[in-house]
Amino acid sequence: TRQGIYEGVVETRTLLRHITDIQIQTARYANPLTMLPGNVLIDEHIDQLCMSGQEFQLLYLDLNNFKPYNDLYGYRQGDAVLRAMGNILVKEATPEHFVGHIGGDDFVIVAQLQDASTLCQRIIGNFLSKTEDFHHPDDVQQGYLLVADREGKSNQVPLLGLSIGVVPSELIHHGDTQALAVLTAIAKKRAKAQPGSSW
Repeated sequence: TRQGIYEGVVETRTLLRHITDIQIQTARYANPLTMLPGNVLIDEHIDQLCMSGQEFQLLYLDLNNFKPYNDLYGYRQGDAVLRAMGNILVKEATPEHFVGHIGGDDFVIVAQLQDASTLCQRIIGNFLSKTEDFHHPDDVQQGYLLVADREGKSNQVPLLGLSIGVVPSELIHHGDTQALAVLTAIAKKRAKAQPGSSW
């Protein structure tokens, strides 16, 4: 149907072939660790929204202190944290949200909402509730990680945190997605400059 009017019939075989093609395309461009859409699908989604003139908010999420955490706990535990982060985002997502994994510890949500503040607060709260799952009890008790630098000297590094940069699409003109990416990186950098987790 199109706009409530009967349009026609499609063969089941044709429909299944199209569904399979979409699934293959999605899997091909998904992040292999979290199976969330990667850069190509993220860009396509943002471009479609810009072309249709729909407003949205782009959330750029980045884990704080992930590299020293990975160095201390090992890449397997680091991967477990990234999968958990992906699960948190999918759990918080609604049909108005497009969740993607850029790579490493960088994620995005394209949210078709007026105000992303509640979403950001819920994501950060959910992430912080898993602090004890991510860290050794001794690290949680002392409130920091002891990580050796290149000279072998121990440094105190804060526990894992989460920073979210939020930019509404109305700040860009003519669907300039490159400008949107730059603004979102700036917003994320400002969030990371705050102590702890913030947006």
